[in-house]
Amino acid sequence: MSKRQSSVFDDSQEEGDLSQRDLFAEALSSEQDPGHYAQGIPQNVGNEILKTLMKLEKNLEGVMKDVAALKRQQNDGAFSMETCTFKKRLNVFLKEKFSRCPWLKTQSDLEFKNEVRKCLKQDNFQTNTLAYRSVNQWATTRFTEYRNQLRRKLMSDIKNGKDVQAMPLQEFCKTYLESYASSASVDVGDSPERIQVSLVLRSFTHSQKLNVEGSDELEFFTDFWAKVMEYYDEVTKKDDERKWDKLKMLDNRRMTQRQAAQQPGNET
Repeated sequence: MSKRQSSVFDDSQEEGDLSQRDLFAEALSSEQDPGHYAQGIPQNVGNEILKTLMKLEKNLEGVMKDVAALKRQQNDGAFSMETCTFKKRLNVFLKEKFSRCPWLKTQSDLEFKNEVRKCLKQDNFQTNTLAYRSVNQWATTRFTEYRNQLRRKLMSDIKNGKDVQAMPLQEFCKTYLESYASSASVDVGDSPERIQVSLVLRSFTHSQKLNVEGSDELEFFTDFWAKVMEYYDEVTKKDDERKWDKLKMLDNRRMTQRQAAQQPGNET
């Protein structure tokens, strides 16, 4: 390439570079001018709009951070019966309720449902349906445990030769239900419901001949509470205003006979 050609080529390259730099500078200058995007809007108004948009953007970032933090808090603070503050309170309530009726109907028992709502509100979970279901499941499990405890105690006493039919009704009630009741004592005047539970248990064990001393059948009576519930429903559904009085009269007669049979000289 000749020297002149080289000079012309260099000149053209230099002109091209200068041209590109000038255009670029114009573009930058235009982008920095708010009026470039909003022709006809005074520059001071455009600046205010730009400031407002930038402020909104910062606020949005803050909101997004708050939402993310709330989600983390919800995940970390998921409801658990092991960490809730009302577990002891609810357990006392359930035991008291069990002493008056050994079966829990979570869907229809208004007293239970109201207590659960109060407990959940205490921990700010009153609108959490998963927490409500969790409490219901826990309560149902607790009632199963209570029934198993009572069954084991009653059957163990019978198998070891204790004549539960000869016990005064008040003593029977205290022996098997007092540990579940919140009150210090369980007597005839304490709760008609507890007396009814005691009457049903005694009457049922008599009807099934489970009151025989050392009865081996107790070892195989695995559906105890299912049978008791059938018997309980049969008694409670009778259309007889005096049904409990009659059952109590039969229980008292049976108790008297059993006590008489244990007197010296009357033992067989």
